[in-house]
Amino acid sequence: MPVVCAGKPVDEDHTLIGLTHSARWTHYLREAGIPVAAAWMIPETAVHVLAVTVDPDWRERTSFTSSQELCRAVGEAVDAFPHGGWWVTRIMVLDSDIDPTDVRDVLWGFATRSHPTDGIHVLPDTAIMHLMVCYHEKERATGTGPTVVFDCVREDELNSTAFADNYPADVQRRTFELLAGARPL
Repeated sequence: MPVVCAGKPVDEDHTLIGLTHSARWTHYLREAGIPVAAAWMIPETAVHVLAVTVDPDWRERTSFTSSQELCRAVGEAVDAFPHGGWWVTRIMVLDSDIDPTDVRDVLWGFATRSHPTDGIHVLPDTAIMHLMVCYHEKERATGTGPTVVFDCVREDELNSTAFADNYPADVQRRTFELLAGARPL
């Protein structure tokens, strides 16, 4: 029997579920004691990926001594979330300089800040939705399967090399004016 899933994103159920649940996630995670700047169920992922950004002072505001502890706490809180954790198959925990609603920003943060092996935390037996086609048939039948948390939180201070972050506004303006007047090669 074929497995049925929602249409390719972004579909109407992705916007409805993603938007309303994102607000709930932000509130719920804050209530759980996690200093969340924002939480966003990414519509382009069929709302299976939750991007969570944390405030820069999360170390001072919590008892977590590492980003690994922080990420595990986020994953466990998501799994415990009533009527919602089962939507999420993957969680990205990112610094608050990343805009979770901007897919380019999230992918950049994921690719540059999550270690390929050390940055992955697997929660093996979480509640899952039986419609999730990424899971095996047995997992869908039992309603339990793994959820992955990606640690994209930097332990060290980051310094951006971006043009906009390193030059005064007047230099940026003049540069763009010069570029706008340049003839193509």
